[in-house]
Amino acid sequence: MKINFYYLIFILLLTSFGCDIDAKRIKKTKKKSKTTVGTTTVLGTVTIPETTTIVETHTVTGTPTQISWYTSLDEGERVAKKKNIPIMLSFCGDWCIYCKLLDTITYKDKDVISMLQNFVCVRIDAGKNLELAKKYMVTGLPTIVFIKPDRTKVHEIIGFRQPNDFILEAKKVLKVK
Repeated sequence: MKINFYYLIFILLLTSFGCDIDAKRIKKTKKKSKTTVGTTTVLGTVTIPETTTIVETHTVTGTPTQISWYTSLDEGERVAKKKNIPIMLSFCGDWCIYCKLLDTITYKDKDVISMLQNFVCVRIDAGKNLELAKKYMVTGLPTIVFIKPDRTKVHEIIGFRQPNDFILEAKKVLKVK
């Protein structure tokens, strides 16, 4: 069976996000087919998992293995004021492919996780928090906004960044303090 290059890329992207692909159910067809999630098509059955729930963790012991996310800016602000460290607002959306890349590549990197211990990290669903997104002039996703504990904007990153580039951007914020 001849595999189209774009189908291969699509399969790789899906599997990198934890999707299951049932290769036994792949159908060979001569008609052009739209790829539809959850039904049998040229690619077979694709099952996309439910949106990953962000686990709130507030204390970290030993070497951190994941980012400690807050889901409320008010709660993050309280902690940032207490620790006198900046806040990183990560504006994202469930449908955003680049947000998922940020989650699976950049936010999983051990050096990024270590760097982000210098920040209070707050995860914001831009679709559910339109006023906050408007306040910080979020025009596309993902957008990462770095603010002081008093909510003054210091820096922003628009779009996906590889771990090393992300760390360089975050270091700029720490110099501003």
